[in-house]
Amino acid sequence: MSVDDHFLERFFTPRSVAVVGATNNPFKINYCLVQNLVSLNYQGKIYPVNYREKEIGGITAFRRLTDIPGDIDLVVISVPAEKTMDILKECDTLGVKNMVIVTGGFSEGGDQGKKLHRELASFIRKKGIRVLGPNTLGPINTSNHFSISFNPISKMRRGGISFAFQSGFYEPKINWLFSHLGLNKLIDLGNKMDVSEVDALEYLLQDPDTKVIAM
Repeated sequence: MSVDDHFLERFFTPRSVAVVGATNNPFKINYCLVQNLVSLNYQGKIYPVNYREKEIGGITAFRRLTDIPGDIDLVVISVPAEKTMDILKECDTLGVKNMVIVTGGFSEGGDQGKKLHRELASFIRKKGIRVLGPNTLGPINTSNHFSISFNPISKMRRGGISFAFQSGFYEPKINWLFSHLGLNKLIDLGNKMDVSEVDALEYLLQDPDTKVIAM
């Protein structure tokens, strides 16, 4: 298997990304999810999704995923846990098979969260959907300036180091990392509903731009 054939390649090199839960409010934690993509000059298409906003980060916003006119390679979901299944069902209707669930409150969120986790896991297995997370940030790919982060990223310094672990380890220090290290890719595994360390290691071992893997 080449890196192009690995399913995680579609998470790192999407031609288009929809961000559900995008916002213009700089005081909300979701603010940077779209702003970083814009400011870092991500090369793909960006579709912010927010039922109240007409424009986010200077880009046309959409009320629902089903309103987006173009193809969607990757969906980033950052809405309350109890609304996540509705978004998954929209993705299934559209035939979108790759998504990042930023939202927390699932397997780490008590009995109700664990119940939601099981329901989502059953749904994605049945539908053949691949999910990074939940309770995750990322992925980050310096080669195409793709970054899903809650912190504003001022610049990206490209190199050969790739990380695979929880974003709690790197997210508070993200700009320090880019200032001091040459980074290639970062993947936060979150609660590992679907994507695991084995998947990440298998992918990064095949990635020609990865020279060092940190896990």
